[in-house]
Amino acid sequence: MGVKFKADVNGQIKGIRFYKAPTGTGTHIGSLWSSTGTKLASATFASETASGWQQVLFATPVTITAGTV
Repeated sequence: MGVKFKADVNGQIKGIRFYKAPTGTGTHIGSLWSSTGTKLASATFASETASGWQQVLFATPVTITAGTV
């Protein structure tokens, strides 16, 4: 699954979250991509709960610019 967004302000993305259903088993990896398909960051979710919101931080925050998709 993916989400496309446009930044309103300059800033940094430090990590990502997703909602895990009880049937969502296995290892989950979250990635952040540019609009041109370049992978900007990736991290493996660890210590996941059986369901609910899962969160992971990237090793290095990704700087984003306002107006960029």
